[in-house]
Amino acid sequence: WMTQHNLLEYHKAQRRLLERLLALPLEAVPAMTQLVREDWRQRGLTGRYPELEYACEEVAQLVRVPG
Repeated sequence: WMTQHNLLEYHKAQRRLLERLLALPLEAVPAMTQLVREDWRQRGLTGRYPELEYACEEVAQLVRVPG
């Protein structure tokens, strides 16, 4: 709903979601990130609003980096 009606709130919500993903125990982050990405895809929002997809990819890459 926010993506279509309130872009500012959408960006705030996206930032909160990413902060919460990064606050999870490290071992839980990849699975939760994948769930978020898959939900976004299933809703058909990846093409029109790819920012969340990009952000999730960045989070996934961050947790792959050792140490």
